[in-house]
Amino acid sequence: MQLEDLVLHDAGTDAHTPTHQLVRAHAVLLSRHRIADREPGWALTIEGLASLRGVSRPHGIPLEATADGSGAIEGEDAAEDEIENGERSSTGECDEIDQLLARTSRLTERIEPAPSKRDDSGLVYDEDWDEEARLAEWREHLSQTSNLPPLMAAGIALDAWEEIEPFQHSPWLGFLFVAALLRRRGKTRHHLSALHAGFRHAKYRRSRNSDFESRLIVFAQAVEFMAKADLKELDRLTLARELLLRKCKDCRTNSRLPRLVDLCLASPVVTVPFVARELQCRSKQRPR
Repeated sequence: MQLEDLVLHDAGTDAHTPTHQLVRAHAVLLSRHRIADREPGWALTIEGLASLRGVSRPHGIPLEATADGSGAIEGEDAAEDEIENGERSSTGECDEIDQLLARTSRLTERIEPAPSKRDDSGLVYDEDWDEEARLAEWREHLSQTSNLPPLMAAGIALDAWEEIEPFQHSPWLGFLFVAALLRRRGKTRHHLSALHAGFRHAKYRRSRNSDFESRLIVFAQAVEFMAKADLKELDRLTLARELLLRKCKDCRTNSRLPRLVDLCLASPVVTVPFVARELQCRSKQRPR
């Protein structure tokens, strides 16, 4: 699978028929987007874990219960709903519509989400695999790393994930959870670490037969390879931007070419309508 195919598939402009590998990679990409768009640490909460797994949240558990046992219920959304409802009721308009919507919302909240279709034959997945118990065990290991440095805590969390194997159907979520842990601990602030890329470039592969210290060394080497690859890619894009901006040096002061350069570097897919909308350009029709 090529990276270009994943970018085109994410933009909805596939050049070929999507393969199984492409669909799986797109699922990973969508999960990364969901984690990156939320607040740091959301993926490690009960609500985040349930949402990324595609299951409903257990009853009686706070929405934002963190992995280390502390809980904090976010009431911003509820406050906004109350303010909005208050504004609607104060005007006295559309009261019947509001009551209908309220009754519909109460009915939909009672409906449990349909479980995802899984293989029940026992040939692919283990029927006795208790994901809830394994996930609770992994969260217990994660809570014990709160006093450790972020990078060491991430290594221990990933090693425990590989040993416990909480999820049968989406084991790749472990790398995203560890990246979210690094972001929550302040090691990374504006992005999620691409740990998969680091392990792909690492010379040594992780093995369960190796001891715990060797596995942590392999994790540290993977992080080092990931950082070097990211810096190399950043240098390549910076050099390309400088070369393109040199071409725009002799343009007029109100030229949009410098903005076009930054737009091409910021977006993975650039089309003519997208550029026209972002740069507020109007296409001029040639006279016949």
